[in-house]
Amino acid sequence: MSASVTVGLLFFNSWLWANSGQGLLEHAICLVLKSAPACTPNDAGSKAEEDALWERCAGDNDDEVISACTGILAKADRPQKQIVNATLNRADAYLDKGKFDDAYADYDEVLKISPNDTDALYGRGRASTETGEFENATQDFDRLVRDHPKDPDGYYGLGVVHGRQREYDLAISAFNKAIDIDPKFIDALNDRGSAFLLKLDFANAISDFDRVIAQQPTNVYARVARAQGYANTGRPDDAMKDLDIAVSTDPRNSDAFAVRGAVFGMKGDFRHAMEDLNRALELKPESSVALEQRAQVLIDQRQFDQAVKDATHALEIQPIFPQALLTRSIAYINKGDFDSAIADCSEAIRTGGDSAWAYNARGHAELMKQEYDVAITDFSHAIDLNAKIDSAFADRGWSYERKGDHEHAIEDYDSAIALSPQSSTYYAERGLAHQHRGDVAMARSDFDAAIARDPKNAWALSARGDFRKQNGDAAGGEADLALSKQLSAGK
Repeated sequence: MSASVTVGLLFFNSWLWANSGQGLLEHAICLVLKSAPACTPNDAGSKAEEDALWERCAGDNDDEVISACTGILAKADRPQKQIVNATLNRADAYLDKGKFDDAYADYDEVLKISPNDTDALYGRGRASTETGEFENATQDFDRLVRDHPKDPDGYYGLGVVHGRQREYDLAISAFNKAIDIDPKFIDALNDRGSAFLLKLDFANAISDFDRVIAQQPTNVYARVARAQGYANTGRPDDAMKDLDIAVSTDPRNSDAFAVRGAVFGMKGDFRHAMEDLNRALELKPESSVALEQRAQVLIDQRQFDQAVKDATHALEIQPIFPQALLTRSIAYINKGDFDSAIADCSEAIRTGGDSAWAYNARGHAELMKQEYDVAITDFSHAIDLNAKIDSAFADRGWSYERKGDHEHAIEDYDSAIALSPQSSTYYAERGLAHQHRGDVAMARSDFDAAIARDPKNAWALSARGDFRKQNGDAAGGEADLALSKQLSAGK
């Protein structure tokens, strides 16, 4: 059995929620542009100057908005309506810039003046969400839902709060209500699609992103996210089409390059994969997503030390990042550092990543340590969570085989081969189980099937060579072993 393991599922969905500034909330940013009020010029300047100040306060440049609105608010004896408008605009600008405490303070000030202002209530909820004050955010969004049941924003805000807490079913339920009210609600469709992705419900995720792209063909977020759905369902060419559009639409979007690099890696095009991932990191040096994806590609190229460095750097930037832990564990396994791999997988499971793959990787590390019983337990957990992981069946079969339980081993290899019928190694491993059980005919059939699928599988050739020598075909056995040795030396 080979000790080389790669990440079995293209899974970069952590990007969707890790980069909250570009995911669940930044898409919701919708600056409330208040028109300049018709007012009498005050002592501080002419009406023209006053109008210019209001125009900047309601503009698109966040720094100018903050400066102009602050200037307006500094002037005494303003009517309450003007104070509310200027404070709201400044709060929105603060929110855009990630100054969430300042935004919260301004929204709170508006609510003291106008307790039923829906913009301020929604904005304050969003600011609380960004600072992790989920209980406060929920109170504001619940109030919006109660007082304005036909306004989708309250439901949308609740969906974001649930999503941030990895309560994906509750998030989807809230987004459903927002979309029922407004079927063209782009942000809710994008974020519900993201929640479906994180639940590995790729069909529904793709459907939501289809709806976004039908309305906005150049929506980069939806293109990149839909590409992940395609990649995870065996459609890398469709994924690449979306990513090419995303990169063309926004050539400075680091995430688009990072995901396209991952898809190139999935297709075995490591040169273009590294070019895209390096470009992603040029655009955004602290991109935990690009670092984790580059680590996966480095593993595929057997550059395990550098893969560990990239995954570690990703975790330094984003400490709660289960996928980076899983990727680093794969690199550790390939380096023979099984204890570190087990520790990373355990932490990935604890912090709520894709646990099926984490259990699978931890089981593999335990198997390599010859801890067969605990490995079988972990492979069983992986299979319970995702019965389509062929390597979980195969490795559990190998564990049973090492324990002398040939019957269970063969049953697991049957399942692995049903999921991956072209795997040369799985046929060879089942051949060994048949051989050890004493079924020479079945063993010979499986070994031959293994070599037919991959004539250059050195491990399968070695296994068949030993089998042939033990069963009266010394010349055939020696030929297999010689070729196996030659292929191994050429690696």
